[in-house]
Amino acid sequence: DNFSFYFLLNTKRFSTLPFSPKAVSIIDELTIQLNPTDQISITMKDNTSSIKTDLKLALLLQNDNTGKVPVLNSSLNIGSDHIPIKMKTGNISPFSFQISYDLNYIPEEDKVDLKNLLIAFAENKFLEAKGEVKDALKENPEIHFEVLESLIDLDKIERVTDSIPVLPVMNLKGFFSLKPFTVNGKLDNLKIDSGIHGKNIIVELFGAIHNLPKLDFDLDALLDLQTKEVSSDTNILPILKKLNIQNLEGQYNGIIMKIKGEISPKEKVDLHLDLDKVIIEKFVPTLIGKAHLFIHVTGEKLSLLNIDLKSALQGLRYKLGRGISGINQVDLNLKTTLDFKKDFQLETLNIEPLVLTIKNENKETGMKLVSHLDVDMRNGIIAKLDKLKVELN
Repeated sequence: DNFSFYFLLNTKRFSTLPFSPKAVSIIDELTIQLNPTDQISITMKDNTSSIKTDLKLALLLQNDNTGKVPVLNSSLNIGSDHIPIKMKTGNISPFSFQISYDLNYIPEEDKVDLKNLLIAFAENKFLEAKGEVKDALKENPEIHFEVLESLIDLDKIERVTDSIPVLPVMNLKGFFSLKPFTVNGKLDNLKIDSGIHGKNIIVELFGAIHNLPKLDFDLDALLDLQTKEVSSDTNILPILKKLNIQNLEGQYNGIIMKIKGEISPKEKVDLHLDLDKVIIEKFVPTLIGKAHLFIHVTGEKLSLLNIDLKSALQGLRYKLGRGISGINQVDLNLKTTLDFKKDFQLETLNIEPLVLTIKNENKETGMKLVSHLDVDMRNGIIAKLDKLKVELN
């Protein structure tokens, strides 16, 4: 009930529509009004609970470029501070839900101002942020954006979602945060600082269980969003000036992952990846055991990478009909060079050496294979295996 919608669009004359942000330049006037004054009635019901309430669902957007001074105003307000839930066993405490923002262009300062950006549910502020764009109509605007608050308590969310009609049954535990997150600088030198942190997260939905006891992700990046340079052999990712992964450490369903390092596409690449306690049977049902993988990536540019890989399959057993093999340990060590052309097109792959070792449960070597592999992908795929040496015990 009470749903209303108004839409107005005036454009310049055009023969073709550019499929890029430049398409905005053809707009003279755009107005959108969705429920600017009235609330809408919402009704949800299933066998155990029901919701009947009035909900704000208001969107306003006015963009007028026909005058000497452009006009841009926009606001969004979705939600309610008081949504009651009726259960067959009795009523429970109401919950709140809100998505909102206010965006305005200030002509005298040539600034776009973003205020009151909020995403909240059940007294959890998923995201509260503010921002601004200075010199908005100039060639190289300056952006400032900051997440002020972010805490997602999954235990509180579950207590509400368990009672909302129609929603599937889910088990939620733990918490995580999207703070800190900041964006600062001009478009040609934009600095992003980001951090995601979580603890004791459990999400069980549709029979699948996702368990993250720990999640820490901190990085900073420097971007050039103004560059006209295209991807090439010497600079394969022109938009990226520098990426620094200070720490990425997490655990997922028993798997432990750690990543750390930096990327400067034209100067330096130095990344460490450590993946441990991977249960092989979850990916290959006929194999039993755990895998540990360590990769060190280095290079003077992002288009030419040296890979040093060490992996171990521990306690490896494979199923043979109704039987099962003895316990083995498989070690794979290799060093390779990846040569990329523009847009990350892989042309050549050189592996030297490739060392595969198989040991029994007493750690006695049963087989050792040493080889050199070249793969050329410039005209189809041509693989060359030489210097092959096999030792059997």
